Amino acid sequence: MAKLLDQWMDVARIEESTRDRYVIAIDQYLKPTFGEPQAAKLGPQLIELFYARLTRCREQCEGRLDGRIAPATGRRHECRPLSNAYLRKLHYILKPALQRAVVWGYLSSNPMDAIQAPPEDDPEPDPPSNAEVATILNDAWRHDLDWGTLLFLIMVTGCRRGELCGLRWQNVDFDTNVITVRRATGKTNRLKKTKTGRIRRVAIDMVTADLLKAHLARRQEQATAFGAQITPDSYVFSLSPDSADPIKKGTVTQRYGRLARRNKLRSTRLQSLRDYSVTELLVAGVDIRTVSGRHGHSRGATTLRH
Repeated sequence: MAKLLDQWMDVARIEESTRDRYVIAIDQYLKPTFGEPQAAKLGPQLIELFYARLTRCREQCEGRLDGRIAPATGRRHECRPLSNAYLRKLHYILKPALQRAVVWGYLSSNPMDAIQAPPEDDPEPDPPSNAEVATILNDAWRHDLDWGTLLFLIMVTGCRRGELCGLRWQNVDFDTNVITVRRATGKTNRLKKTKTGRIRRVAIDMVTADLLKAHLARRQEQATAFGAQITPDSYVFSLSPDSADPIKKGTVTQRYGRLARRNKLRSTRLQSLRDYSVTELLVAGVDIRTVSGRHGHSRGATTLRH
């Protein structure tokens, strides 16, 4: 199984960030449990028992370690279940890997066909209140106008962080007040397709357009001071003087976390600002199809579920 998983990863067509997460899941859970046995001996019963153990304890201790102090860390072990979301990730690694084994002639059938995927966790969105949004923006703009503009744009457009990090000035049309979301940044800050692989157009209001024009003027002034200039290829949000490199997703996430903790917000997740955008539109009576398309969801059911 270890060899099969490695071979499947060699041919799997998955995004870089997804690949990194899969490698961690394989090394942490799948190889230690199923690495040595032959793939042909892996049946539905073994896999379902594996899932069941993980729902009780992510270390599959079956109660043997509960309350004991680990010599390596000095910490007392507490059985913590693995989330359904992570179990689903393991499921959707095993299923295509074993299906590839069928295609390659290693197996006659895929044991995963007889197993249902673990259920999805119920979403728990926690968007900030209007008062919290005001606190966030006042704090951000007080310290850094560019940072405040980025957060404001997330709230208004509902774009994902990678989509705004990968946004170029050529994607902002001030004549029609439309932002075209074409690419997003990945883990290594390289551009890639959006999460759904689709290009979408997001309309912005005059206030947002004016904020972006002021942001552009500041970036141009800064670039000129360094003997550079802003071009259509320049990134809208960047920490480099010439805006030639996009701001990193991790930087945005960490900075927002610090801001949220400083202001004692209920949620420190940047995702909550995207939830705020969706919630405000739905409460205002905007139809679900428009909200779904604006936020890059593959279908309206995704918007309603989350």
